[in-house]
Amino acid sequence: MNERIIVALLGRTGSGKSLTCCLMGKYWNIRYVGLGEGKCGTTEHSKAIKMIRNHFSVPSISYNYICYVKRKERFIDDDRKKFKEFKEIFNDCERNIVIIITHCKQKWVNENRKTIEDYFGNYPMIGVDFPSNEDDDIDDQRKKMERRTQNLNHLLGTFSILNYNGVKLDVLNSNEATENEIQKWIGFVPLINIYYKIGSSGVY
Repeated sequence: MNERIIVALLGRTGSGKSLTCCLMGKYWNIRYVGLGEGKCGTTEHSKAIKMIRNHFSVPSISYNYICYVKRKERFIDDDRKKFKEFKEIFNDCERNIVIIITHCKQKWVNENRKTIEDYFGNYPMIGVDFPSNEDDDIDDQRKKMERRTQNLNHLLGTFSILNYNGVKLDVLNSNEATENEIQKWIGFVPLINIYYKIGSSGVY
């Protein structure tokens, strides 16, 4: 695949988007903006809303994978509610939705698929585990690096197998109603767009 592949990651704070983004960023250029930040943040919330709206409104950009990221933990009613809001905002790209469950193996996702489907629906589901290296000795760091590499390959390999065609979004057009809907996503930070070419980085 030589064409540009575009992935969007969305999810709650602490879901694992940032670490996933950092690992993929070793091979590809990443741009992201956070929602819900105050005036002292890197991007003020009101400006972030407009930036995201304008970005998704660019007619020349097609998104191959719209990923909803969830940490492995107890599922609650709010998960179902937030995912419903997510689908309402990105209602024209349902065929490109992928669920990513972090801090777990694919085996756990497979074993708990029925529960996940009850909250999120029947979509491709990828389990990944990217452990940090904090306070570890060299041997532990090496083992964790191997685990991160294996999981990164698993993630990118699944994208390659899915091989979704890009879809152009028209969800963030310039109207106040849409901006008000996006404002509800105060707990979903950051939104990350990852640009990369599958198979061209030598990760496999």
